[in-house]
Amino acid sequence: MLLVGVLLLAWGMAAQTLAGFILGPIVAGIGQGIAFRAGLGAVAAASPVQHKAAVVSTFFVVAYVAISLPVIGIGLVASVLGLQLTGLLFDALVALLCCVAMGLLLRRPAIKTG
Repeated sequence: MLLVGVLLLAWGMAAQTLAGFILGPIVAGIGQGIAFRAGLGAVAAASPVQHKAAVVSTFFVVAYVAISLPVIGIGLVASVLGLQLTGLLFDALVALLCCVAMGLLLRRPAIKTG
């Protein structure tokens, strides 16, 4: 869903259409929320009980830094390239990262249960 949302947002910015500009972030936000929840669940499940609080809080610190740094970078790049081009480049980068993550997840061996 994150990839679809990012592509919708890029379409909205490139075509200057309100539908893509509004729908894209909604879909991307849902996808990002799903990914965040899955990541947090995986980290919590893999951490030892006696260190679970420290590990989960570290996950949140890393997540907040990972959300903040791109915003600062976008602001700096936008002052040079312009807001629309910067947004499209950022969308392309996020779409590429989504594809890489999807490829890595598909190559991972299946987890056997039971």
